[in-house]
Amino acid sequence: MSLAEAHLFFGCRKRDHDFIYREDIENYQNTGVITRLHLALSREEGHEKQYVQDIMRKESELIARLLSSVSKGHLYICGGTKMGQDVQSLLKELLGEEGVKAMEKEKRLIKELWG
Repeated sequence: MSLAEAHLFFGCRKRDHDFIYREDIENYQNTGVITRLHLALSREEGHEKQYVQDIMRKESELIARLLSSVSKGHLYICGGTKMGQDVQSLLKELLGEEGVKAMEKEKRLIKELWG
């Protein structure tokens, strides 16, 4: 069985302190379940502060391609409310408000956010 591309945009403060499910995620990437891990670290010493939406913006062409009305990709947003709002704003920039509404209607955009 062939899997479609699966990109995980994951954010945490410090790689060695709160990168939950790290071993599982790295195993998924090594075995091809996840095509690529895009890791955003917001408090890692020696690294520029980055959030999930920052990493997604850098990969905007990839995201637009995967989520286009032709590719019909799915997006799951899980995490804090602020991050979720920022990601949704970015999606509206990339796909337009109607594109995001279409994804929601087609159940290709799923959100699980908390405060």
